[in-house]
Amino acid sequence: MLATFLVSGVYHEFVLTVLCRVGFRDNFTPNHSAQLLFFLWNGMMLSIEEIASQKTSFVQIATKIPRRLKNMLVLMTVLPISHWFLDEYVGSNLYKDFAVAFPKVRKL
Repeated sequence: MLATFLVSGVYHEFVLTVLCRVGFRDNFTPNHSAQLLFFLWNGMMLSIEEIASQKTSFVQIATKIPRRLKNMLVLMTVLPISHWFLDEYVGSNLYKDFAVAFPKVRKL
């Protein structure tokens, strides 16, 4: 499973490199490790979930947690690092027309 995420991360790094060479934005230099780190993080989270789901205590707790809370917990594993994936594509002007929809934290 981790190998799949590793290959996906390398593939997205390649796509980002090709897109920047095509020239969506001339003065943009992508952070080439962010895509790979994003996919490795997700692979690691799924591996931890796989290991934890085999533990009896984890299964007992999981059956008592409401579904909405489970969904929120799953999203909280990826939302804090989603900028590792999105920022490079937004910064390269690939999603220029859609960038308004991407939430960004700005310094006040």
